[in-house]
Amino acid sequence: AALSLLIKRDDFLFSHHRCHGYFLAKGAPMSALIAELFGRETGANGGLAGSQEISMPSFNFHSGAILTGASSIGAGAAMAFKMKRQPHLAVAGFGEAATEEGIFWEAVSFAAVRKLPLIYICENNRYSMYSHQLTRQPADDISARVAAFGFRTFTLFGNDVTAALRVLTEAFEHARAGKGPCFLEFYTYRWNAHVGPESDDKFGYRPADELEFWKSNCPINLFEEKLAA
Repeated sequence: AALSLLIKRDDFLFSHHRCHGYFLAKGAPMSALIAELFGRETGANGGLAGSQEISMPSFNFHSGAILTGASSIGAGAAMAFKMKRQPHLAVAGFGEAATEEGIFWEAVSFAAVRKLPLIYICENNRYSMYSHQLTRQPADDISARVAAFGFRTFTLFGNDVTAALRVLTEAFEHARAGKGPCFLEFYTYRWNAHVGPESDDKFGYRPADELEFWKSNCPINLFEEKLAA
């Protein structure tokens, strides 16, 4: 929701296989999204992409580049904007596990050196399928590592919509001003299974109280409370 208020039609948005929110944030029509989910010819990709690979070039939205493709493709688009002196941004969204791929760090280094008009949005939900972040990474320090390359970085509680808007606004202003790329790490959580919508907690890979904490911090409920206040 916050992203949709800042990204422009001529900006490019690259997503992964959980693309539905990004699709709508880019301003693409809900009808094309729903039709695609049901495999209809009126869908964004004629019903051929299904849920995971939805793209809509007319809105400069592309998804499906698992796992970390969005980061490198986004850097390429941002480089094109800079070479052509176009006032556009490239935005790429991915999960924390994407930062474990070598191509991500190559893209980070390139984007920082070239001061590209690029924004990375990392949805850190702690888990890659059933593996906790700290079983895959030595520390919870993704933003610090990215900052070491020269990115402007932001880390925040991702379920706070107003905080997300505030931070995204600062990042967009920074990148549009030609000051270089930004990396935003949003701590969030998925309630259901890795592939959803059912539960996979029968495998016992995450504690029940952790799940309940995040359910009690539903972003919609938190936003309603702020509006009421």
